[in-house]
Amino acid sequence: MFGPAGLYSRQQDELNVFQRNKA
Repeated sequence: MFGPAGLYSRQQDELNVFQRNKA
């Protein structure tokens, strides 16, 4: 996806990495 949807998906990926590091 591109546009706002792409930005949202990118933020979700960053959140997943953050939680993964926290675990």
